[in-house]
Amino acid sequence: MDIRSNRFKGFVSVTLVVLLIWGNLIPAIAQEEVGIMPSFSGGSGTPGDPYLIATAADLFAFCEATVDSNYAQSSYMLTENIDLGYNTWVPIGYMGPTFSGTFDGNGKKITIREIADGAEMGLFGSVGKESLIKNLTVNGQIIKSISTSGDTFFGLIAARGEGKIENCITEGKVDLTLCGPGEFSFGGITGRLEGSIENAMNKASLTLNKSGDGR
Repeated sequence: MDIRSNRFKGFVSVTLVVLLIWGNLIPAIAQEEVGIMPSFSGGSGTPGDPYLIATAADLFAFCEATVDSNYAQSSYMLTENIDLGYNTWVPIGYMGPTFSGTFDGNGKKITIREIADGAEMGLFGSVGKESLIKNLTVNGQIIKSISTSGDTFFGLIAARGEGKIENCITEGKVDLTLCGPGEFSFGGITGRLEGSIENAMNKASLTLNKSGDGR
């Protein structure tokens, strides 16, 4: 009787441990399958209730979220000035679909000092025909050497712009040294414009030192 009782207690204990472990694993498995929702300072991403970008963490979450086309097509509003410090910025849209939503700078400013290497460098990598970027100031304080064998685009608002850019200002100092045979498109607001710009102004000091056979 005692032996059976002890065996039963042992079985119950093992079962409880297994259930507890499995219970702890379920949220992790669910997160892997469903994906973790990005964290913003408010909003639902619609034109009437845009996602609110108030911190550097919000801005990085925005960049990461746009690998999903649903987030790349949503609406966003900047509610505070954001200085990214010396954190390396990866342009929005560089790792996924082009941004085709609306980004309202709301008269605020984003300051960038470090930017990741790539073919498209700016706050946005490339923006699609349906995109609208407005009421935004981007302050670039960038000194960078770039080695590339292909075509490269640099613009503080967007490296390549096919949509609309309205009421935007670029300022600061950008000093680039480029080595490579590819074509380099370099501008304050956008490196290559294929869309439209209205009431925008570049106040940034732009310096390009070029070596190689490219243009």
